[in-house]
Amino acid sequence: MPRPFRHHHLFRILETFDPKKGALDRFLSSYFKNSRAIGAQDRREIAQKVYTLIRFWRLFDAISQKNLSWEERATLLDTSNSISVLQEQLDPCCPERYGIGPVFFQKLVDSFEQPVLEEQLHCINEQAPIALRTNLLKTSREELMGLLPKNLKARAADQAPHGIILSRRENLLSLPSFRCGLFEIQDEGSQLVSELIACAPGERVLDYCAGAGGKTLAFAPNMRNRGEILLYDIRASLLEKARQRLKRAGIHNIRFCYPPEGPPKKYYNKMDWVVLDVPCSGSGSIRRRPELREHLETWTSLSYVEKQREIFRKAFYFSKPGGFIIYITCSLFKEENDQQVDFFLKRHPITLVKDPIQIKLTTSGPDGFFAALFRKEESQ
Repeated sequence: MPRPFRHHHLFRILETFDPKKGALDRFLSSYFKNSRAIGAQDRREIAQKVYTLIRFWRLFDAISQKNLSWEERATLLDTSNSISVLQEQLDPCCPERYGIGPVFFQKLVDSFEQPVLEEQLHCINEQAPIALRTNLLKTSREELMGLLPKNLKARAADQAPHGIILSRRENLLSLPSFRCGLFEIQDEGSQLVSELIACAPGERVLDYCAGAGGKTLAFAPNMRNRGEILLYDIRASLLEKARQRLKRAGIHNIRFCYPPEGPPKKYYNKMDWVVLDVPCSGSGSIRRRPELREHLETWTSLSYVEKQREIFRKAFYFSKPGGFIIYITCSLFKEENDQQVDFFLKRHPITLVKDPIQIKLTTSGPDGFFAALFRKEESQ
């Protein structure tokens, strides 16, 4: 018997999605774009169920005490009163209760004490809020909120001074205000750590792990297009995306440094700011990327920790004496955060400007982020 329309697409997505090949949200976007027959309401229902099943398949299998098919998991979901009722059948110390495996669970246990641990375990399965950051080169938060469609139900962010939180998920990229560069989509936690990059007009900044330019887009308005920003990343394709985004935002005081050469050595000891938004586990973004829980079960901290230390070592030479170096992760894990700060302080002539910031997951709050701001000693 043919599957019902929604079920056909639901199981096709679940059976073809490979978490090793990319993010779930991008996969869904591509799938729906190529399946025009699926209406808006069906897309929302299918996407919501896909996220729930990928988040909690371990819970369903643990309760059933066997490896279920996606159809069996969907049936269990449909016939249960709620996820919380199913969770009550498992011990609080059981990783599967939270839809995660033993490796991820243990890393959270190692990183947090109660009651913070319990809060993190609860929040990892919530839906992350949608946040925008106002481009102050072109508008103000108040003006932007007046331009956004009323059905988005925009409100000022609780903590980020230029942030806006939306109550609805819509195609924001099609809005005239986005195409004109008035805002970027950026989690409130990412905005908050970017606030630490207090660069001024006329200064020099190196964004050493620039990616698609998210952090540069956040701090560049401080400079009012005066001074110089160098963007470097080992992924040249992401730098091209950064180029497009910065052009739309009206940011011009930029220079791109491509692999394999990287930033020129003539900038050694010249940069007022060095920004290190380093590769990490991504565990702080687990709500947006439920597929990460599969990656984290095979994740070895050593590879990331060593890579972060090597990036810091190389980028350190670009900071001028008395210059600032900011280390950022979107990780919840202590070994990528506080333990790395201790390592850097022992190995490099730097001091902490202020206590590191650890943004933990909270209900309806930002993603998990960590930031430590250092200053290079004047004698170096």
